[in-house]
Parts: sequence; C-alpha cells; structure tokens
Amino acid sequence: SGAVRWDVSVAGSARGLSVVDGRLLVSTTQGLIYCFAPPTDAPPRRVTEPLLDDPYANSQLSATFRQAAETILRRTGIRRGYCLVLGCETGQLALELAKRSELMIYVATPSAERAAIARRALDAAGIYGVRVCVDECPLEAVPYADYFANLIVSETALVTGRWPGDPREAVRMLKP
Repeated sequence: SGAVRWDVSVAGSARGLSVVDGRLLVSTTQGLIYCFAPPTDAPPRRVTEPLLDDPYANSQLSATFRQAAETILRRTGIRRGYCLVLGCETGQLALELAKRSELMIYVATPSAERAAIARRALDAAGIYGVRVCVDECPLEAVPYADYFANLIVSETALVTGRWPGDPREAVRMLKP
C-alpha cells in the first residue's frame, strides 16, 4: 500500500543496506552499523569494541615513530590532504601521522602478513577504514592515480634504511 510501517533515526546518513537472517544491517556515514530485527521483549543495546590509545604500546620503536611523524609534519608543513605510506612494517608510522594531522592515509605493502598486522592494530585504535586504509599491492606498480598524494613517506625506509619499490612510482603519485 506504500504506507510507512516503521521509522527510526540513525546517526549520519544510511549508506549500506543488507538483510541477513531476517535482520536489516545499516551502515552510516558516521561509521556505525545498526542491526534491526523483528520486535522482541529484549531492550535495544549498543555493542562497541573497546579502542586502544596505543595498540603498539609494547613496541621498542614507539619513540622512533612518534619522533618521525612529528619531524615529517613539521618539516613538510603538510597536515591535510592525502598521505601515502610506501612499505609497511607494522602500520605504526601511519597511526602516529594520523594522531598528529588531518591526513587521509593510504598504506601500501606487498606483504599480506604485514597488511593484516597493520589492519588489526589500526582497527584496535579506531582509525582503520576511517582515516587509514592498508592495501596489499606490489610497490613497483602501486594502483593509485598520478599526483594523488600530498605527502609520501615510507615506514620500511625508516626501519631498514632502504626505500622500498621503485622510487619513480613515488614521484609519479606525488602532487607537484
């Protein structure tokens, strides 16, 4: 009949809709996921995962990454826009840059294992998929557009002293 049978407000705008086992899942622009089910006697509840201020608390390189992020941002003056982290060991440099800037950060690594480690830690900090994403890809042919990044850094170079992949790829993606 087209009559409204049900109505509810959500934080942000609804974007993704999915139906699973008789439940409606709704993702929003605020990063929340709502689950709507047929009425029951149980009161609604909010399920949240605890966030960690520092998922790398036991890392021996924490001070190094904090100082590197501060130095990078101070010397470049870049605090907004897009940042590419070429080569990822743990994801810790991306976290420290995100804490100190408004950058949207893309991390590229050829290692599935390192990508998974970084995703878990950044998700525990509450920034994965919101401010930071981690892609597994070859560093000789990174699948990003020319001139997309305002800032390009390397966690691998910071840890090992060697630039990962082909430096021409970094130049290709850096905004003039």
